[in-house]
Amino acid sequence: MLRTWWDFWRQASAKRLGVAFLLEALFLSAVILAHLAVFGNTPETYPDLVIEWTAWTGNNKSMEMHLVWLLVALTVALTSGIFLALGRRPVTLSLSSRFFRRENVLVTALFSYCLIYWMLQHQWITLFCCAAVLSLVVTLWKKERVAESVLAFLFCYYALFGLAAFVEWAAQRPMEIRLGVLMGIAFVVVLGLLKFRPQSLHAFLLRAQVCIPLGFFALFSHLFLYQGKTCAIPLPWRAMVFLFAVIAVCVYACIRKDRALVKDAGARPLDELVSLATCITIYALNWYLPNGLIHVTDAHHPIENIIGFSQIFELGQVPFASYLPISGMYSVVHGAFLYAFGDDLLANYGIATDIVVICLSGWTLFLLRRLLPMRYVLLVALFFHVSSYNRVWFILPVILLLLQPEILQRRTRMIVTWLLTSCFLGLYYPLYGAATCLGFLPVVLYHLASYRTARPQFSLRHAVPWGVTALVLLLAAPLLYGMAIHMLAMSGQTVWADGIGAFAQQPDWFLFFVKWWAVRLAALNVLHFLGPMLPVAIGVWLLCRMFHPWRASRELSLQELAMATLMVSLPVVSFSATFIRLDYGSVFARSTIVLYTAMLLFFCFVVRRTDVQMKKGCALLVAVYLAVAGVSPMRSAGSLQNFAGVPNDWVFYHQDFPHIGEGFLPASYDGMLRSFASYQQTTTPMFGISSFSPWYVLSIPGTATLEAGTIKGVLAVEEVTNILKAQQPVIGQAFDPYANYYLYHWILMSGQYAYVPEEHVFYPQDGHVVGDNQAFSSSIPDNRNFVSAPASLGQSMASLRKHFSDVALAYDMTSSEGRTDIVWDEKIDGDQADYLYVELEPEHADFKYGLHKYDKFQFFDHPNAFGKHLMLKVYNPDKTLRVSWLDDGGKSHAFLMNFGQGKLLIPLGAGTSWLLHHHDRVTLECLENGQPVPLKAVNHVEFLKLRTVE
Repeated sequence: MLRTWWDFWRQASAKRLGVAFLLEALFLSAVILAHLAVFGNTPETYPDLVIEWTAWTGNNKSMEMHLVWLLVALTVALTSGIFLALGRRPVTLSLSSRFFRRENVLVTALFSYCLIYWMLQHQWITLFCCAAVLSLVVTLWKKERVAESVLAFLFCYYALFGLAAFVEWAAQRPMEIRLGVLMGIAFVVVLGLLKFRPQSLHAFLLRAQVCIPLGFFALFSHLFLYQGKTCAIPLPWRAMVFLFAVIAVCVYACIRKDRALVKDAGARPLDELVSLATCITIYALNWYLPNGLIHVTDAHHPIENIIGFSQIFELGQVPFASYLPISGMYSVVHGAFLYAFGDDLLANYGIATDIVVICLSGWTLFLLRRLLPMRYVLLVALFFHVSSYNRVWFILPVILLLLQPEILQRRTRMIVTWLLTSCFLGLYYPLYGAATCLGFLPVVLYHLASYRTARPQFSLRHAVPWGVTALVLLLAAPLLYGMAIHMLAMSGQTVWADGIGAFAQQPDWFLFFVKWWAVRLAALNVLHFLGPMLPVAIGVWLLCRMFHPWRASRELSLQELAMATLMVSLPVVSFSATFIRLDYGSVFARSTIVLYTAMLLFFCFVVRRTDVQMKKGCALLVAVYLAVAGVSPMRSAGSLQNFAGVPNDWVFYHQDFPHIGEGFLPASYDGMLRSFASYQQTTTPMFGISSFSPWYVLSIPGTATLEAGTIKGVLAVEEVTNILKAQQPVIGQAFDPYANYYLYHWILMSGQYAYVPEEHVFYPQDGHVVGDNQAFSSSIPDNRNFVSAPASLGQSMASLRKHFSDVALAYDMTSSEGRTDIVWDEKIDGDQADYLYVELEPEHADFKYGLHKYDKFQFFDHPNAFGKHLMLKVYNPDKTLRVSWLDDGGKSHAFLMNFGQGKLLIPLGAGTSWLLHHHDRVTLECLENGQPVPLKAVNHVEFLKLRTVE
């Protein structure tokens, strides 16, 4: 009987495979929910004293990462097992051919994309909604012309967009055009054209494309409404020359295609009518937000994207010796574009970034066109866009470059190009560099193995690329080594410093129309963890097909091998970082870009290698996946305007600082810059300023990582302090004495720095600086609330104890009026014991179930039996522990923390006037809803000294 059952299932069909994969998905979903229910409320295990979101919220991020690796292993195992059981023969898609007609697939894909995006993101993609309605109308009227009508609608819309952008640029006065009006006009025009023969509609497609590149005129917006006046700020001339050249080249390409094909356009397939220039324009404009020129209002992240070029090439900082480019040298590339096209001014950051996007769009689609027919390149241009997150910019272009047949199938070219691109990505952003490098490793090994069977030919033609590659790698070796050491130092803190947990995250934005919040919570958790496994499963399946004996008669396709391997390596390697920070309001968060790159590779694979019905089925799958991921084209569907409104309280700049340019900035931004104006164009390096802006805008040389707030773990602090000791920079006070305690203690207590209260900075202690470090200790904000961090760390004392040494201090403990005083026999110096570990009388029964939105909690008094297992248990949420002490002047200071389960690692050294003062006692007081209540027994007390960074 078992053999009969086995033989039945071995006769593979699409339906049986579908059932098998559905069962795999259900099993993995059950694993996800069971794992979160069982381990979600277990305490986090900290390998080091790293304090950020994980500690603040009391979540367990390590548990989530363990679940990710468990799911990867199960996905690989189950997918391989399904293949061995059911996929050992070629599988064809045998579903209803009526359903898989071209018009039905198109209508279904458009409606599915729009509906799923609306359900998950609570907003409509107006452009695609109009296309979906049009496709349905045409299906009922002239179904054989659905594809060309949808294409005509999209081209008509983008052509009208281009004309509107040109008119606004030419008018040179504030104008605003609603994009909904353009969509309505395009809808009516296409319905009218359907009354004519195909020749007319195809000719319209060619003529409309001539106007589409004019959409780049939207980037010329330079008008501002400020205090009732219209201000015009000129764009940099090099950027204007570049944009005019791009427009001219694209328009010329479209005109040339129109002249060549318009006479017999009706007989031409749609694939021949689409111009590559049109695809590049649409792909680039999908990134742009058409609402006027937006100046930088964030004093941190935009400057982080460009600061490397300024520090290295303008201020002479040496990478990994005096300057540490955090996580990669992406800011050098981005900053080079600002230098070349933005006159090296902050005001031109937007237009310089637009030019980067145009260049990447052209590079990406030019290479993609060499792999896919034009109609599929257009689909990519419509559904995808270049991310504003510049760390991922070069993943897809480099992958497409290495997939070119002229490179992939030529041994020397492939190995040399792989080495050079791996070196570039390894420096640009090492995480994605490693993922991409690993994806092509099987192809490289295949070529290396071929050297054993074919003797290499040594000639000048072969020697030159190897010599150039060796020279580049030799020159880059110090940078690669420095990057590797830096990444190892930072990796020790990544999970706990950047971790934002998915467990018990509020689902109020997700499936908003579903009444039962427990269902929404469970579905969100499943999508968080199961969705990223889909590319992995597909990649494993394709690899199994590739190396199975029944395919042995077919020659190995290196392109297939590379694509399948990348679909596994790119997500899996990236998960080690992208899964750590699951920001609120997104299903896949930072994994999104990596996942849709993997799905694009899958799309390329099926287009090149599968039957027609399989292509259509996979197109539906990709459309649904992109909607779930939140990928949306033309992200602003409001209006096209050539001006931007500026709040009246903003400040106008006109070359006030070396790299500011001409434009508007918030008043708070202005105050921050002017507070550092005395260091303008100084030769003295600095470290620890509150944002990246002063270093770039004021041309201040930075030191180490520039910012101090990201340096938390002991390895990262040791790397930074080694550079600080060598460079002797001025240090600002933009660090948290609690979250950055290793660094804070070293600055305050090492004797190498002295605080100057009048300037709010630390100067190197060279014997001539009169400083007062005690003044800085006393300036720390009092009565701060450390929320859940001490309780979260206190639960992990078993793993943290190695970082502390016990301090034997004689003390008495007395209780009176609801307070407990720990009194030492003699006064102690604050540095003798900078941490206090206490175990209070536990009250485990007093807890509430809650959901979090970052560090804000929503509590439920009576959650249902299912939902409560996916919620965070917050113990004693109404109770707070207040810790107080007296400084040398007899002034009282205190901080507060959540009571938790009573095991608390109390950061005395991070308190106001603790270090560099003497103390005779510490007082513990329990507050419930802000009112004092008696504190139950203190079961255990330990005085601890945290390890010191030398």
